[in-house]
Amino acid sequence: STPSVVAAGVTTALTLAFSIWLFVATGDGRSTLIILGFGFLLLGIVAAVVGVFWLVIQLIRRKARPAMVFVWSTVSVAIIGFVGVAVLSPSPEPVPEAFAGGAELDQYLEGLTGSGGPPGISLVVVKNGAMVYNKAFGMADGPNGIPATPDSIYHWFSVTKIPTAIAALQLVEQGVISLDDEVRDYLPFFDVEYPSADSQPVTIAHLLNHSSGLPDDIPACLGCVHLEDEPALNQTDLLRDEKLPSYNTLKFEPGSEAVYTNVGYHTLGVVIEQASGLSYEEYVERNILDPLGMDNTRFEYTPAMTPNAAVGAHPMADLQTIFFPLIGSPWPSEYVRDYEDGWAWFNRFLFDANPPSGLIGPAPEMARLVTALLSGGELDGVRILSLIHISEPTRPNAPSRMPSSA
Repeated sequence: STPSVVAAGVTTALTLAFSIWLFVATGDGRSTLIILGFGFLLLGIVAAVVGVFWLVIQLIRRKARPAMVFVWSTVSVAIIGFVGVAVLSPSPEPVPEAFAGGAELDQYLEGLTGSGGPPGISLVVVKNGAMVYNKAFGMADGPNGIPATPDSIYHWFSVTKIPTAIAALQLVEQGVISLDDEVRDYLPFFDVEYPSADSQPVTIAHLLNHSSGLPDDIPACLGCVHLEDEPALNQTDLLRDEKLPSYNTLKFEPGSEAVYTNVGYHTLGVVIEQASGLSYEEYVERNILDPLGMDNTRFEYTPAMTPNAAVGAHPMADLQTIFFPLIGSPWPSEYVRDYEDGWAWFNRFLFDANPPSGLIGPAPEMARLVTALLSGGELDGVRILSLIHISEPTRPNAPSRMPSSA
């Protein structure tokens, strides 16, 4: 049992040391207590597992009492940590089944931002081709007291895949590419390991509907970010030199399943680059964002966007917090600007891989894109896509295991 006791002591010391550092550095007692709770939870779980093995050995030797005491003690530590984290965790209001009207929705969203849900929300509702609701609630920057507004700029994250799909389908309509074209026709470096010698090659259509077999890069992609003042990355170089070498073994036969993959949409964005002769970002801006009047939706913060930029925030009492070290080393101090009341508030950053996750912009401009798609690919007399191709990315051709949020 001596090694387990030593390990428990070291873990406890590290947890306490980090908690003290966090409190001294930030002055945020709630975040400190949350980290302390996570530490005790982890300590209890690891020590309990060790204790169970020890208990089995001691049962065989008929000397189980010390081991049982150790196991119950470590389980108690884990319970204390769990209860502490649970008590300090945000407690958002439950979502009603329906809202009687706009006033009731306002009340719910105001309460949501004040009860542990997202610190700030900007919400647009589109109906019959028009915006019928456009309001904001909570804070865009809590530590500095800046409220969210309808013009607040947020990361689009995976919603970026919609403009990426539109861009690819525009090139199909123009006859520049075909859905049945092999990816290697455009990317000679697309060397992947197929499941068998008889596998069909990965095509543009496979990339569009997540049926290529390319693996996803979660959670590693959480670390694929850079601060706004750092140089933007070339998407072709990033895919060829970093992403594809790490994710080049297909998980299944192309076209046989549909499984969400950021790497697949990064590849699609690079196909757009090679086929159009433009950078991915330039193509999307010229052919989708600018025609739709989405002037404040871009892949980088422009001077016009910066005053309305919402500050990214993440609750400390969340299991995803354990991935913070992926963002920076040894702790993302250059990315985390403030700790306040159990939340980490980030400095402005951008994603490395733009085609799956890189857009930033306000909710009303996202609504313009949605309205164009719901209106058959046209808005205010500007057509970005023909009706025949609107449903192509979701056309079922394989059993799907897509997440509901995809």
